[in-house]
Amino acid sequence: MECLNKITGLILVLLLIGCGRQKGDAAKVLNNEAYRVEIMEAIINDDEMVGQFLDRMIANEEAKLILVEKRDRIYLNEIKAEITNDTVMAGLVMEHMMNMMQEDSTVCRMMCRKMGNNPHMKGMMMLDSTKVCPMHN
Repeated sequence: MECLNKITGLILVLLLIGCGRQKGDAAKVLNNEAYRVEIMEAIINDDEMVGQFLDRMIANEEAKLILVEKRDRIYLNEIKAEITNDTVMAGLVMEHMMNMMQEDSTVCRMMCRKMGNNPHMKGMMMLDSTKVCPMHN
């Protein structure tokens, strides 16, 4: 029985040492670009791991801000691509912007200032950039 306790104790000590080593090994693995890419691909290709990873990111305020910034950047790039490649979409976006400007004087002033500060848009609008909002004077 005493021998069994010694063996169990030895196994526990080895497990604890092994667990302590894994943290250092994880840092080494993540510092290696090839391993890091392989780990990320494994996570991306597993729905359960993706969910767990996103849950942990959302729980962390800094990571959540990064996610929001990336989401916004992706969304804007998609809109730019759609507008550039689709004249119907560009017309709909312009119509929506014009409606917003007509309904909201604050939006109108902001848009006029932004367009008035752009030499190309200023020429297209034929407005003096000092005007606040031609629709809502």
